[in-house]
Amino acid sequence: MKIDAINLRIIPDSKGKDTLEAEMSCGGIKVTASVPAGESTGKNEAKTITPQKALEKVDWVFSQTRDHEFATLEQFDSLLQTLDGTPDKSNLGANFIIALSIAFTKLLAKTGSLEVWQLIEKLASHSSSGNSKRQMPLCFFNLIEGGVHVVSTLSEVEGRLPFQEHWFIPRTNSPKESLNQALIFIKALGEKIQTKYGKLQMGSEGGYVVPSKDPEEGLKILQEVIEEEQFDADLGLDCAA
Repeated sequence: MKIDAINLRIIPDSKGKDTLEAEMSCGGIKVTASVPAGESTGKNEAKTITPQKALEKVDWVFSQTRDHEFATLEQFDSLLQTLDGTPDKSNLGANFIIALSIAFTKLLAKTGSLEVWQLIEKLASHSSSGNSKRQMPLCFFNLIEGGVHVVSTLSEVEGRLPFQEHWFIPRTNSPKESLNQALIFIKALGEKIQTKYGKLQMGSEGGYVVPSKDPEEGLKILQEVIEEEQFDADLGLDCAA
């Protein structure tokens, strides 16, 4: 597969900040892919570049890819890493690279008459026994927030949970049933936090805020609601540590 064109534009992300959207085409097929971005970035994570800087680099990247015949996602990603030439993606930027990689994945799927999930399933099957039953992944709901997600909500005196996200994970592969459980759970969780702390506040991504410095407190509250409401669910964390 040869890439006919790559275009890049700046769009607002879910927080209203500038992010990138890549448009890629091949043989009349056109796809777009935008870049998600988290609130926190650790010093050892891959580096990003400004969206404006990425716009300045897109024509050069296209000139380096247009004559290549790609058969796999690995080939495309490997070329991007070679073009970047740094250990931390500081040349092209992890955000620019991700936009291109997601767009290429969509384009490769479409040119092969596959849905994106079918292509990913094929890629995953190469690294597994192939005996796993096809099923939807579990849904993770970020319901209690800490870390930088609540910096603007809580004062240093009140304290905030050190871990950034505390997840409620229903044990069902049905997205519809997961959402139904989450809606019931959110109501019960809000009532518990209101009763315990006398107020209900939200973090930057819509999860509840718990004014505590105890790293276990968020999980304890989630577990209490799970037991009281008799949910069949697990807990999870995105520590952003």
